[in-house]
Amino acid sequence: DYPKFVRDTYEANVPNSLCMYINGAQGDTNHVDVRLGPDQLRGGYERAKYMGRKIAMAAIANYELAEPVNSDRIAFGQKAITVGINKGTAAQLPLAKELTEYYNIHGLEEATAYVQETMGIKDMVPAKTLLRRYLRIHSLKDAPDQRDLYVSALIVGDVAFAGIPGEPFTEVGRIIKNGSKYALTMPSCLANGCEGYYPTQAAFDEGGYEAETAKYVAGTAEKLAAAAVELINSL
Repeated sequence: DYPKFVRDTYEANVPNSLCMYINGAQGDTNHVDVRLGPDQLRGGYERAKYMGRKIAMAAIANYELAEPVNSDRIAFGQKAITVGINKGTAAQLPLAKELTEYYNIHGLEEATAYVQETMGIKDMVPAKTLLRRYLRIHSLKDAPDQRDLYVSALIVGDVAFAGIPGEPFTEVGRIIKNGSKYALTMPSCLANGCEGYYPTQAAFDEGGYEAETAKYVAGTAEKLAAAAVELINSL
């Protein structure tokens, strides 16, 4: 995937360097400009190469502005928070089972068309979003009501890394950066876990793909951000 091309491009252009790529808070960003329509290069090997090279060249363009980091002080910590599982109601379970079985047999596109036809939804996007909701409800039907998530932090000199086990929205990253006492704070997604999206409360209110597929209830993103700030500032 594209981090390989980030590393290769960077290390080829900056002598004696080792490049570590960390993805930030990006749950509500996209790897393509959706305004440009379907004809742009959207996926595959060539897209990964394009993305990796573009990210690396942006870093290289700023390389001369970088300052050495005092690395004589290193600290690490981890903090658990208890969050609710985004389960459906008992009344939703029969339909969730029906749609999941149809999806497993026929695939995403036919299942989306089935939702459109049976529920009278004209547009494909809201039908697909609704399908995702019921797939999530079925997948979590036997899950516990709550579980622990672990936030991690690594301090090197005056630089802090905040690890979130999934894909937080960009606002989560801003909250962590603004609350941190360190000169440079880097939110890091998919750290020690891949637990899906963490939409903000505003995103849950608005609806959409990420909110409908989120495994954890509204408010989880804000709890993760608060826990990360508390952990970072304790180190």
